[in-house]
Amino acid sequence: MNILLGNSSGTLDAFIEWLSQVLPWIVDIIKIAIIIIIAIIVDRIILRKVTRLAIKHGFPKQIVKGVMFFVRFAILAGVLIALATITLVPSEYFAGVGALIGTAIGFASAKAVSDFLSGAYALLSGVVRIGDYIRIDSQEGIVADMSVSYTKIKKDDGSTYIISNKKLLEKALINFRIEKDGRVYYIYPLRIKLSAAAYDEIQKIILNKAKELEKEGIKITYYVGQISKSDIEVVILIETEKSENIPKAKFDLLSAITERISK
Repeated sequence: MNILLGNSSGTLDAFIEWLSQVLPWIVDIIKIAIIIIIAIIVDRIILRKVTRLAIKHGFPKQIVKGVMFFVRFAILAGVLIALATITLVPSEYFAGVGALIGTAIGFASAKAVSDFLSGAYALLSGVVRIGDYIRIDSQEGIVADMSVSYTKIKKDDGSTYIISNKKLLEKALINFRIEKDGRVYYIYPLRIKLSAAAYDEIQKIILNKAKELEKEGIKITYYVGQISKSDIEVVILIETEKSENIPKAKFDLLSAITERISK
């Protein structure tokens, strides 16, 4: 039996040696294929483990994408190092390409790390969540999507405002989400300036609209803000559990008030 195994092993070694002498590029192609397959397997294994950890600890799926971004950079670097040992492609090609890719990865990684940390903080801290109605500078709307790099805000006119998470955290941000006694809802203040003469009639319009909108789960209250000799500021509070109700309530109220003022 040992003799047979010894003969078999010797035959295989002899065949590989013969093959490497006759067709050396085939051995290199096999090595390349093995390196790529191993890289794919490692990527899949790490992705599964990171996903399980994210689910176990309740991390957003965007965190998984961010972690895998860096893992794949590392895998790519490992693949390049492994390929550099293969004689099929001249090593000087890898030296040049490796230097170029290394420089690109260096610059990209610095920005990616900064964006990832900002995005991870925004996602994990709960400062902003998908579905929130927020205002950033003069832009406002519903948070439609978030990743570790950017946030998409759907504005009232249907357009989308995209901002990097780093800038999102640097700017003045107002989130109209309220969390109290286990309840999550939104309160949006709508400020209107009108003449003292029009106040009584506008007040009636607000009360009528409040009754209509109440049927749709939207609560309307108001109070008088600043008062001058000629103007009165009325602050209308739109309260709802669904942020998508805010644009509709704003439109209904402003349409009714504008129609009255324009007469």
